[in-house]
Amino acid sequence: WNRPFTHMLLLYGGAAHGDRIWDTQEKLIQRITGESFAPKHLLNIICPLMNTMVVEFSMDAGKVTRDSDEGDDDQGEGRSGNNRGTTEKALGGYSAMVQLLLAASKRYPSLLKIAR
Repeated sequence: WNRPFTHMLLLYGGAAHGDRIWDTQEKLIQRITGESFAPKHLLNIICPLMNTMVVEFSMDAGKVTRDSDEGDDDQGEGRSGNNRGTTEKALGGYSAMVQLLLAASKRYPSLLKIAR
């Protein structure tokens, strides 16, 4: 946390948008990996991101649960400052990663074999 961005991925925004992202997405993945693009790189990048997000959800959920024992205000915020809005944004980000993987599996059918 609190580090500058060095890399990025494009999110899948539906079929009309998604068909246009793949050339750029492959170049971005090449920058991240330092290797020629291969579909397996999508799994090697996105799956650890998703795992990290799940760990963060779990940690935040524990904080919110402890805070609700101490008393929430009527906005759904506990004393730690975590709120439902933050959780909803994080869940939206996780869902976007799932959408990206699903779209990638259609574009690169070999991903399904690699994932198994």
